[in-house]
Amino acid sequence: MDTIIFYRSGYIPLEFTGEIIFAQNTRVAGGRNGRYHEIQLARTAGGSYVVAVGFRTTYDGDYDYDWAKAGTAEEIATWLRDFDPNAVTIGFPPKNDDYTEKQRQLFLDIRLRFTAVAAKLVARLGITERVE
Repeated sequence: MDTIIFYRSGYIPLEFTGEIIFAQNTRVAGGRNGRYHEIQLARTAGGSYVVAVGFRTTYDGDYDYDWAKAGTAEEIATWLRDFDPNAVTIGFPPKNDDYTEKQRQLFLDIRLRFTAVAAKLVARLGITERVE
């Protein structure tokens, strides 16, 4: 096991001993998506989970930002479900009505790509919702 540090914007870093068990980003190969997320899941030496989400951008006016959450598999799944992938997305300038639809599509695209990767991460947690 390794010492891992996940950075959190505006907070002290989260350090633990463990291993990365999932890592993927939401960037589409060959696509023009300069706003994307890097998502990692680690298991600690004590058996807890830690998820790190980083918002990355190549655009002026938007900023990189990092979050991390430690907890049980269920707590991580709930945190990801409630996570707003557009929380720090600035996007298009609001000065032009032509950007309204572009902004809506940008936010939808970011949310859908995040949700797809988050679903893969939750599958790695090994939890399911069972119905009878």
